[in-house]
Amino acid sequence: MKLIKSNLREHFLLIGVCFFYFTAVFAIDQLTYSKIMGSLNYYYFVINKFLLSFLILFSSIKTVVYLITNFHAGPSCLREYWQTLKKDYLTKDAVFRFGIVYLLIPPFMCSYSSLKQSIPVFKSFDSDVLLSRLDYLIHFNNTPWALLQVWIGHPSLTRFLDFCYIAWGAIFIYTLLWMACSRRKELRLQFLLSLVFCWIIIGNALATLLASVGPCYYAHVAPGATANYSTMLTYLRTIPDLQAIRIQDTLWEAYSVGKFMPLGGISAMPSMHVSIAVLMALAYRRMGRWVGLPFMLYAVVIQIGSVHLGWHYAIDGYVSILMTVLIWKGVEKINPFVGGKPVILPASPLPR
Repeated sequence: MKLIKSNLREHFLLIGVCFFYFTAVFAIDQLTYSKIMGSLNYYYFVINKFLLSFLILFSSIKTVVYLITNFHAGPSCLREYWQTLKKDYLTKDAVFRFGIVYLLIPPFMCSYSSLKQSIPVFKSFDSDVLLSRLDYLIHFNNTPWALLQVWIGHPSLTRFLDFCYIAWGAIFIYTLLWMACSRRKELRLQFLLSLVFCWIIIGNALATLLASVGPCYYAHVAPGATANYSTMLTYLRTIPDLQAIRIQDTLWEAYSVGKFMPLGGISAMPSMHVSIAVLMALAYRRMGRWVGLPFMLYAVVIQIGSVHLGWHYAIDGYVSILMTVLIWKGVEKINPFVGGKPVILPASPLPR
């Protein structure tokens, strides 16, 4: 009972936000018929699909790091180290913490996807002309895609960006599972709370307020506008088997016929790919400068890829970066738990 109480107290804000979010979206689902409950199993399937490989990857990374930092001891101490890992990560407390995240995140992600696909119910996609114009102006009367094309307009580089963009999903899930079992309580809570607030504030609220489809669908929603992304689409469609094009066509077909699909929905501003990439970089940077550096570079690659592959206007990513950093900093202020213990604020300022 003590174990349950301490973990529920530690995660009360995360549990509360996820519960009320799911309840609200479920109510909306009854009005929009987006079949949220019908796709819930799919999100558990996705998590379970990565779980075994994550456990292998997690233990392998821990072992390699141990061997590098304790090379003088040699492999003979591995059995003892694995026993230590077992004691650290297979305790009742650790399993319970992991279980909380495992139970919360799939319904939350299902709710997000449902609400994202309901955007056209609440607001038409009417922001693309404005966003395209702003993109053009802040880049000194240049289209960001055209600026990038000069430097990276080669099929091999486009395929590389396409691969990195597709890999985002796996990297995110592995990071989520890593944070779910992390012993760094403060970091784990900050990441998880920042994650849900990013999805809600950036991925739902701002996405609805600034409803847009992005450059790849621009001609569908603004056929008479002056901006023209036909050159971009022509280039991308000349590259065989590009995943971005395949997914873009699938999403638009589903939207056109009103079909609800897991991981579906169209929304450009702001970019959740960029937001989550930045959030992961912030979290890993907290673990160490050299740990965070690859993820900072990856966030840059995602920002470039989001524009080059036609998913987003450059400004979509800029807004996401700003909002994600603000949410990350804000969670530090509002999170009443540090290391699992309540923070008691002094009645008057004290030296720090």
